[in-house]
Amino acid sequence: MISGYVKHGFVLECFNMVRKLCLCGETPDKFTLSMILKGSTISYVESYSLGIGKQVHAQVIKCDVEGDDVLYTGLVDSYVKSGRV
Repeated sequence: MISGYVKHGFVLECFNMVRKLCLCGETPDKFTLSMILKGSTISYVESYSLGIGKQVHAQVIKCDVEGDDVLYTGLVDSYVKSGRV
């Protein structure tokens, strides 16, 4: 379901769903967070890229998500595209 949201450009809705899951005690994994980052850096939601990137970064730290190269590259890409690096 989360992948479908991202695929169709509903990145904010996707992230809100993940936040609701966290409130219910579920922990997002590196794949879910990587999908959100990928979706946030596509052109028609680029204005949200930094905000979502920061939120995903916070979730990685808060939920102690064990990242991988894909997740970390997505985080760096988000900050670079927003001009923060």
